[in-house]
Amino acid sequence: NYDYPSKPHFTVGRYFHTYVLEPHKLDEFHISKMKTRRSAQFNADVQTFSDKEVITESERAMVENMVFKIKTIDRLTTMIEASEKEVPFVKDIERVPCKGKLDMVLTMTPELVDELGFGWEGMRVGLDLKSTSKPVSDFKKSARAFNYARQAAMYTELANLDAFVFIPSEKGFPYTPAMYWSGEDFLSAGYRQL
Repeated sequence: NYDYPSKPHFTVGRYFHTYVLEPHKLDEFHISKMKTRRSAQFNADVQTFSDKEVITESERAMVENMVFKIKTIDRLTTMIEASEKEVPFVKDIERVPCKGKLDMVLTMTPELVDELGFGWEGMRVGLDLKSTSKPVSDFKKSARAFNYARQAAMYTELANLDAFVFIPSEKGFPYTPAMYWSGEDFLSAGYRQL
């Protein structure tokens, strides 16, 4: 019975995730021709398309720029394309029933190890997309502020992962994406929080 929050940044984040992970579901969104959410026409679009999530034209353009920038980085593109998408898991953690849906799970085959240059053959790696209004160079601060270590630990436990990687992407020019590997200290702190 859970309803997803309807704050604009959550809606834009879901559009970003859908665009990258499940582009066949983009018809679940309506693109308003309005550039801002403050216009009467945008509100009318929300009422008219009540069965869809509504984003502005400028939000659509922003997400397309983010995705375009991700696709310019071969390593990111390869990891995303080779991953299983939107993977649900259910598991008891400390006798508490937990569930979660990982954005992506990547199994490091010998071919991927060669192509990516990571020496993680046979490992299962969780990947999580994040959109950020701050520079990706500030992602470590955001990770602390939003308890991303706990999220990484929970997903690692749920999916029996060997590693966890965040892929933050800037929501403003130059739309820089990055990869942040969850190190041992980060995951240990996450397990303590979990």
